[in-house]
Amino acid sequence: MRFLLFFLLTTLLLTACSTKKQSANTNQPKTSDCKEMLMLEKPADSLRIDFYDIDSLNIKDQCLEILVNYGGGCGEARFDLYYTNQVLESMPPQTILHLAFKDNDPCRSIVQKKLTFSLEPFKRFADRGGIYFKIAGTEKSVLYQIPK
Repeated sequence: MRFLLFFLLTTLLLTACSTKKQSANTNQPKTSDCKEMLMLEKPADSLRIDFYDIDSLNIKDQCLEILVNYGGGCGEARFDLYYTNQVLESMPPQTILHLAFKDNDPCRSIVQKKLTFSLEPFKRFADRGGIYFKIAGTEKSVLYQIPK
């Protein structure tokens, strides 16, 4: 009886440890986990943009990470990131991204959220020295380049 109890306890502990190892590996963002950027096909001033603030911009694993905060907490909020074909010919090139925010949330709590968007449309620029991204309406910018 003791042996059976010891065996079951050991099996349970080993199973729990292996599950933790798997979940620790899934915490690393992958390009496939990033939301796709959308091509802006209408004037930028037609986008619905409710109030938000950007805390930081980072590039990680071929994704643009945007840390935002906004008022809400109990309803639906949606962020989309738009790009255009307009790229300034500077060294390195620059482009402006448009972060649209639709807030259907009447609550007033401060919510902080990390958004991730795939940088696939700009990979060719990153391979050739990089490209600066600037978020429209803010002073936030970040350089995307692939180290050689």
